[in-house]
Amino acid sequence: MLSFKFLAAVLVPLAVSAVPVRRGTDPSTLQVLRFATVLESLDTAFYEGLLGKFKAQDFINAGFISGDLPITELTTIEAEEGTHATALEGIITKLGDQPLSGCQFNVSSLLTDVKTAVKASRIIEQVGIGAFSGSGHLIQDPSVLTSADSILTSEARHQAITNLLNAASPSPQPFDIPLLPQEVLAMAGGLISGCDLGVKANPPLTVTNEGPILIDTILQFSSPTLKGNTSDYFCQLLTGDMANATVLPFDDCPIPATFEGPAFAFITSNNQPLSGDVIVRQTQNSTVVAGPTILFVDSLSDPIAQLIVNSHQ
Repeated sequence: MLSFKFLAAVLVPLAVSAVPVRRGTDPSTLQVLRFATVLESLDTAFYEGLLGKFKAQDFINAGFISGDLPITELTTIEAEEGTHATALEGIITKLGDQPLSGCQFNVSSLLTDVKTAVKASRIIEQVGIGAFSGSGHLIQDPSVLTSADSILTSEARHQAITNLLNAASPSPQPFDIPLLPQEVLAMAGGLISGCDLGVKANPPLTVTNEGPILIDTILQFSSPTLKGNTSDYFCQLLTGDMANATVLPFDDCPIPATFEGPAFAFITSNNQPLSGDVIVRQTQNSTVVAGPTILFVDSLSDPIAQLIVNSHQ
């Protein structure tokens, strides 16, 4: 069997060579590449920490039928995330620029126990998919866009695996949710320090409900910006197959009966629905008080997941 190191040694040069040497590349293309490189490096740091801390027996104790299976799958993901970061750095260099330096990643809060870490892996992959799909319109170079698309499809496979590791459907929705850079940083920015990504993050938002989020669950939130009277605020929920968000009162925000899989929640200052179109939503960002934050509605059982995770734990 070919090793990951061998594959990386072959595939990274191929990905980089697909991009012709250029100078004077559009600034937005370079910003997207730098941003993506940092996110891939964050993912790599997370998986390195997870695999360094937890062993097979820890996964069994957390309810996995086999401890080796999740470790094998997460090791594959970790290697591919590192390969992505290296390839993106090579593309940036080939375009005549330099990757950001000095970035540090604090993922300790995501690694308190196996269940927390596995849940975090699902969030990281879904946010990564949103980041890639939401930035495509900013890339002016077709060859760079092609390279980014090839990473996006790999991230989608990662997401299917981490869904299964969370006892959920590997593909709960036909469409994913594109995200703006400031939306990505609302969720991931607290894990990154030491470098300037050139983007001001939206204020973070947290769902404070305990236990699983199900249909009709009334969401509760916290954010540094949610102080005092919140009666004029609105909760907006968005999934990948929605043209516009569902708008609900801040204090009465139940999960709609049609929801399954990932959803993003925003708090806004008015009841104008946020668009599912990331380009339109960019023009609406001034109404966002906090968020988004991600949540998962797992109402459907999956037969493959049942072979991986003991549902009784």
